[in-house]
Amino acid sequence: MFLIVSAFSLGVFSLQFFSVLPALMYCIFAVSTIFIAKYFVPVKFKKIVILLIMFCLGFTWVDFRAEQSLHWNLPVYLIKKPVVIEGRVVSLPKISRFSTHFNVQVTQFNGRPLSTRMSLSWYRRHLHLNVGDI
Repeated sequence: MFLIVSAFSLGVFSLQFFSVLPALMYCIFAVSTIFIAKYFVPVKFKKIVILLIMFCLGFTWVDFRAEQSLHWNLPVYLIKKPVVIEGRVVSLPKISRFSTHFNVQVTQFNGRPLSTRMSLSWYRRHLHLNVGDI
């Protein structure tokens, strides 16, 4: 049981080394192929195949969760409309002469709870921002 949990956790952990998320269909294909291959390998290799399946399941699960959280887009009807965003500044603001660019971990969007990260730009006169500001 410890090895199975370790293989799953290693799959979850290994996604952070990718600079781009792999397509979810490739991950699902890998899991299903290895799962089917489990029935064709000799008995002495079944434990290794099960660990490989758990690794791929962990990798696929965290890839799905990452795609799900990164997939949020601003609805089209809200483009160029004023909105109210509440959240915490989570990156060092990049300050230029006319604007400030920063990332925010959003907690509320127009009064509704939302958990996502946004890149925002503040133009013209603006307050001085620090990491952790609300």
